[in-house]
Amino acid sequence: MRGKATEVAGEKEKAMSKNYAICAISMTLLAVAVCAGPATADTITYRQGLNGYSDMIDTKLNRYNQDTSYEGQYLEVRYYAGHEDVNSLLKFEGLSLPAGQTVESAQIKIYVDNVTTTWAVDYIRLYEAKRDWATDATWNEADPTNDVAWQSAGAQGSNDRGALQSQTLMENISTNSYVTFNLSADLVQSWIDNPQTNYGVMFVANISASTVLAQTTFKSSEYTTYEERRPTLIIETVPEPTAMVLLLGGSGLLALKRSK
Repeated sequence: MRGKATEVAGEKEKAMSKNYAICAISMTLLAVAVCAGPATADTITYRQGLNGYSDMIDTKLNRYNQDTSYEGQYLEVRYYAGHEDVNSLLKFEGLSLPAGQTVESAQIKIYVDNVTTTWAVDYIRLYEAKRDWATDATWNEADPTNDVAWQSAGAQGSNDRGALQSQTLMENISTNSYVTFNLSADLVQSWIDNPQTNYGVMFVANISASTVLAQTTFKSSEYTTYEERRPTLIIETVPEPTAMVLLLGGSGLLALKRSK
């Protein structure tokens, strides 16, 4: 009987030891969570010429000069008589984030020179670009040097442009003002993780009436007078959540090992 009692006592001691181990794990996890604190956002800004950044490219495509490439200080969107007349492409290359950071939100900010609108539902729309293009792209070709055409002239095909990112009513835009467009955080993160899939974005004018004009011009990356008016990519970042999970998991395992 004494041997049986000793065995039972031993089992109780083991159970208590396991309970202490669980408590140790819980306390360790709690301590780490408190030390980590809430995630704080950082802001990373890309603009041609800012802090030595020089990897932005842009151009516009013009229906009325279909084989002409445009490089200059101004970009444009125009819609008239039921079709797109001028579209603009922008791309920020060479993007990176600090180690352990991930994209929480992103925006593109442009500086508008002129707005011409005669209809209450005229929009500037921002789309994801779906294929590579060159700085000398034209209405007909994404890459004239290599004779690569758009799926549909003016980059209007489903393989040329992807999802609508955001849009702004032209009637809400003032001449000589900044306008901001939201981008999908997942899209910008993919540009960083897989730079070969970064094809940039496309600005397009769109209206519901077929006989009126909607037009907006804005500064390009080559604008020289005020550099702050060049297109700007603003990325808000937070620490990667996986980094905290790994830290918590490691602490738990450490506490468990100590309990054996």
